[in-house]
Amino acid sequence: MNDGEDKKREVRLAYFQLCNEELRFFKLQQWRVAYYCLLLLAAILFLQDYIHDYLLIIFIGLIFIIGSFLLLEIQWSLYKHRKIIDELENKEFINEIKECMEVTKGVFARFMKIVSRWLYIGVFIFILLIACLTVLYAVITWTP
Repeated sequence: MNDGEDKKREVRLAYFQLCNEELRFFKLQQWRVAYYCLLLLAAILFLQDYIHDYLLIIFIGLIFIIGSFLLLEIQWSLYKHRKIIDELENKEFINEIKECMEVTKGVFARFMKIVSRWLYIGVFIFILLIACLTVLYAVITWTP
């Protein structure tokens, strides 16, 4: 190989590593959004004696809507970065790395890759929904 090809390969590898780091960051952000939504819901339970029930119900709805939006936005960013990584994986230098790591791609592995990308966000939103409904039930049935 000549120097030009080596430099291109190094740039692609650095870009690949950067995208993988960004994937880790986005996954961490998804967990943080979920934690903060649950923390806000816990605060609503604590403040239910001091704030009117209708206002609490509005806060619960806002937490669910904003939390779901943020989770979906982060998931969309994850999707875009994974698409870039998939395109980079089709390049020759990534195939060499895969051969070294003995990575195989079967039909089931590809199917699970697609399912796991969107199932992950579904679990986050489902947990957020259950938490919101639980707090809503607690607010409605609470009698001081």
